[in-house]
Order: sequence, then structure tokens, then C-alpha cells
Amino acid sequence: MNSTEHGLPVSQQLDSAVSVSLAADTDFSSARSGKILYVGTAGNLKVDLVKGGTTITYIGVLAGQFLPIRVSKVYSTANGTTAADIVAHG
Repeated sequence: MNSTEHGLPVSQQLDSAVSVSLAADTDFSSARSGKILYVGTAGNLKVDLVKGGTTITYIGVLAGQFLPIRVSKVYSTANGTTAADIVAHG
């Protein structure tokens, strides 16, 4: 049995997804390892990182981009996110 597929170890593959509503902050802290994000529409993305709980705003995230970070929270448009069509994987 091959331990990799599409260049990723099986343990790191994305096996679930959920659309992120930007009407309110979205908390993923109950997901033990956080979520990896896909951004469908370009803009700024404000998140809390899993390790350290750091809040950071990524400026100018491109449309169609996967971010190689694990997040515990995505902030709403009212609180700093301007990117849209965000999907959380993990």
C-alpha cells in the first residue's frame, strides 16, 4: 500500500471540507488540528493560527489559493476578512 497520494502523506491529505460563512466569526477550535483554507475570491484573510493562538491578517490572498497554515478561527467580514468563497479542509 502506497503511503503517499498526490505528493502528500496519507496523514496530511484533506478528507473533509466545509464552506466558511463570513457573516460571523467561524471557530474551529474544537477541531484538534485546525483547518487548512482555500480562498476562492481574493482579498484579506484574518485568522487565528492553531499553534500559539496568534491572530494574523494575510493581505492580498490570491483567488484559488490554498494556504499552508492551520487555523482555529476565521474572522468575519465585519472583523477584518475581505476574501470570500473560503473553504475549510481538515
